[in-house]
Amino acid sequence: MPVSTPPKRGFVRQFYGAPQDHPYGEQRWKNLLHEIQYAITHPSPHIPNYTIYVLGKENHRYVEGLGAQAVLVDPRPFLYPLRGQLHRNRLTCLQMAAKDFDEFVSLDWDCHPFIPIPDNFWERLAQKNAFQAPLTRYRYSKCPWRKVDGGLVPNASWMYFRDPTIPQQFNEIYEASQAQTLSDGSEETVAAYWTDQQLGGWQGTEAYFQHFETPFILTQFSRTIFPHHLETGKHRVFCHSHEWLIEKRQARLMKSIREKPYG
Repeated sequence: MPVSTPPKRGFVRQFYGAPQDHPYGEQRWKNLLHEIQYAITHPSPHIPNYTIYVLGKENHRYVEGLGAQAVLVDPRPFLYPLRGQLHRNRLTCLQMAAKDFDEFVSLDWDCHPFIPIPDNFWERLAQKNAFQAPLTRYRYSKCPWRKVDGGLVPNASWMYFRDPTIPQQFNEIYEASQAQTLSDGSEETVAAYWTDQQLGGWQGTEAYFQHFETPFILTQFSRTIFPHHLETGKHRVFCHSHEWLIEKRQARLMKSIREKPYG
């Protein structure tokens, strides 16, 4: 009788881009390096290992110089224009991760677990769609194809994948002729278009919660905590908050570490 192989599961992060071309400016690039350094030099005991996928030889040297192992996906720091399609480069990394894992969670560098991950973590995720991400509200519309709720999109700080074709499907949305009207350069807009397609169009927040909302992350973004997260916040495992919700001790450490030079 054949023995079934357990699925390969894991957590991944990505690093891509270049300082001279970063669309958000020099300070945002420095902040990113700061977040990367903190995550690598202060690893969480709740995630002992995660895989880092990198675009760019300089970026790869930077990560390994901090003592972490990383997968060099491509020697170029970006494959798509940083102005207009910055985070499409993330999808290149996610497509590689989809080849290495049967299911995985992609984390932003400022997304950290603050309590132990439950033993039934992956089983809980298996109860919903093969893609899950916390719903987040922007103050402006990112979904021009919707008549209502254009500012509600999946938050890319924490994304779960159980179907290896989904990152490629996201990339195909970018490639579509209407991509310029669908996307502001954000993978969140593309993810919103994809989730809407799965349900035959935007069906409202409750439908999103039923199919795509993950139970494991508390997220604060654009100074707004979506109400659904407050209702279940005590059950959340991860926080994504640009330091706003990270434990005070961790926040102090994050501010105190000396920035490692890049390059």
